[in-house]
This record gives sequence, C-alpha cells and structure tokens, in this order.
Amino acid sequence: KMAFGTGDHHTTSLCLAAVDDFLGAHPGASVLDVGTGTGVLALAAKKLGAGRVVGTDNDPKAVALADEAAGENGVAGVEFSGKALGQVKGTFDLVLANILANTLVTLAPLLAAKCAGRLVLAGVLLPQADEVSRAFTAQGLKPAGRTLEGEWIRLDFHAR
Repeated sequence: KMAFGTGDHHTTSLCLAAVDDFLGAHPGASVLDVGTGTGVLALAAKKLGAGRVVGTDNDPKAVALADEAAGENGVAGVEFSGKALGQVKGTFDLVLANILANTLVTLAPLLAAKCAGRLVLAGVLLPQADEVSRAFTAQGLKPAGRTLEGEWIRLDFHAR
C-alpha cells in the first residue's frame, strides 16, 4: 500500500535474520522497531516470540497500515505508535532501525538510549558504514558485527 516495506528488500531481510537469531536465543525479549513502516519487523518479532513489541513511525499513514497489517495477519499485542522516539517509555532488549544512514546518525543518541541489549541498524550502504558506526560507538555502544547483502550492510551493536 502507501507505506514502505514489503519484506523483500535486502535491508529488511538482513533485519529479519537478526530478529530470528536474537529471539531464538532470547525468547520473550522486548523489541522496538524504529521507522516501522508497514510493521514487517515488529510483526515478525511478535510471531517469533517477543514479549513487548513497539513499532514507531513519524508517518501516520504508516502507523495505520501497520495496525491494519497486524489485523490481517492475526498478530495481537504489538503497539504501533506515531510517538517521537524520546516519548517511547522504557528500554528494549532489541532495537531495530531500518532507515536511511543520515537519519540513523541523527538519531544515534536516542536509539542508543533505548537499547538495553542489542541494536540492529540497516538502511546503510557499504560506503556509509564507518560513519554510521562512529556515531553509535560515540554513544558508548560496542560493535557486535556486520552483515553484508548486496550493496547493503547491517550493523549490530551491544549496549555496554
């Protein structure tokens, strides 16, 4: 429909692999999906056994479509919100942000503050990886790996 995110893009598949791995090792973990779009990552997290799941997006149409997708897929218990990241309560075991590199750099302090365990970043092209990584290590996060698919890279971090 009108919001970005069908699950077919390299960045989405990179994130889905991280969600699957993390929740396989941490069933019931809390998950925050920043820039949720159609809610693909948040819905997958809930289906894979996450506890609290919140998906945020600054586009009200995306939030409405994510809610609709939850209903169409029979997934209950995901909170989709148009709240600003700083207004989302608490920290999360897994924080996902599949958004453009320049936005990730801008949001680095807020994303780092929400992360109590693992942070997964996508939407990053290989030449942008070092700049994005520096923004998050400057927030006290520890690099935890990089995964490449096509021209896209996923950056993983641990909270210290």
